[in-house]
Amino acid sequence: MEHIQIPKTVNYELNDELLEFCERNGISEADINNIANSELAKNANRSNFNPILIDCPVKCPTPLYDEIYIRDIIGEMPNEGCKNVLEALNETYKKHKDLLKMSKDEMIKAIQSTFDKDHIYLSEVKYGKYMVGDNGRHRVTMLRFLYIDEVLKGEKPIEEIDEKYSIKAEIQNYDLTLTYMYFLLANTGAIKAISPVDSKISQGKPIYEVKFANGEEKILSKDQIIFDFNKLYESTKSNMSEGSLYRIEGYAKMIPSLNSFLKVYAPELAQKNEFGSL
Repeated sequence: MEHIQIPKTVNYELNDELLEFCERNGISEADINNIANSELAKNANRSNFNPILIDCPVKCPTPLYDEIYIRDIIGEMPNEGCKNVLEALNETYKKHKDLLKMSKDEMIKAIQSTFDKDHIYLSEVKYGKYMVGDNGRHRVTMLRFLYIDEVLKGEKPIEEIDEKYSIKAEIQNYDLTLTYMYFLLANTGAIKAISPVDSKISQGKPIYEVKFANGEEKILSKDQIIFDFNKLYESTKSNMSEGSLYRIEGYAKMIPSLNSFLKVYAPELAQKNEFGSL
């Protein structure tokens, strides 16, 4: 079978199995080119939104289970090195080639049937925008690919396409207040980690394990961590390096929610610029 070449501006081509899948399901060379060059196909990287969520994330103890539009999923954490959905698709389906023997409709139906018993895990990286976390990337990547193809062809109303490509997913949100406290205290050398205790162990109460730099470990509620923060930060902030200060100031310029946090908890580090919220 002859390869469908993606233009040099994209510098990528799909593998043979994916090309055969496209050919059998009415996705032409022109369609693939359009997908490759679409803004919708870009694969997000968390560092473009909030790199603190990579370095010092504090997850909320209890994830949400909700319905999400594929249009609001903008990337896959395991595939952050991929530039677009085509690269992610090619990478992901190295291990799922047998699935590509299905038709497009069979593929969508098969994927939709898995949501309740095999949860897809998403992390919210920006308000209302998500990336695939530990489970679900091969399913979501295919749905993103097919969704973008239908949107660009424009044969159906966008609202109808959005509803067709909606999924049930387990959403992992981040507690930004605790994340930023962890970030600042890690930079002062006061703590090593803040992590939620499993909700089953904690009997549904949101509590966190805090590991201090001196080797001490404590189980604390969010209110206790917030109450203790100012005292711990004030007593250790002089230990912060110039490099850390420079990085925090840089992040505060690009992350509105961090700047809002700093205005309350560390006003000397907040930027004068006025931002909206993330």
